[in-house]
Amino acid sequence: EEQLQSAEGFERLKLLVKIANSAVQSEPEKSIEYSKEAFFLSEKLDNLQGKVQSSLLLGIAYEVLKNYKTAKEYYLQTLKLNEYSNDKPTIAYLNERMGRLMHISGENENAGSYLKKALYLYTELQDYRSKGTVYNIMGDSYFDQKKFKDAVDMYQQAYFEHDILKDDLAKTRDLME
Repeated sequence: EEQLQSAEGFERLKLLVKIANSAVQSEPEKSIEYSKEAFFLSEKLDNLQGKVQSSLLLGIAYEVLKNYKTAKEYYLQTLKLNEYSNDKPTIAYLNERMGRLMHISGENENAGSYLKKALYLYTELQDYRSKGTVYNIMGDSYFDQKKFKDAVDMYQQAYFEHDILKDDLAKTRDLME
């Protein structure tokens, strides 16, 4: 934070995002303060990546504070900012966060579309760990809706995805020996 006092422009933006990110889980109010400054500086510098990062951090911080309405607004803003970027990992992650948020806030019916979009993108990216995480969220959502068969199916799929990852890691370890 000492470096922040003398930093300007893009360097200041990078530091603001770094501080906001490090505080988002443990000190969400602090993260909000730095993320807002980063967002305004990103607008001034016309830096899309800075806007995306700071907007996402604002969503996460508000989610940590259980202010789901505001978190949702920032996640939607971040999705809109990312619309033209074709940054599939970030778009997948944002859809996962929105799906999780919809589930946590009791909007299980709305969670599905975000989670399915995240699954589609994670499949393209061959990100098995994240796919497993999304299947777990979907299982939790179905469980809360008392759709137990669907919940079990999703939990089994999550296990399958993690099993694929475990097999890939074992193959990689074998190659390295």
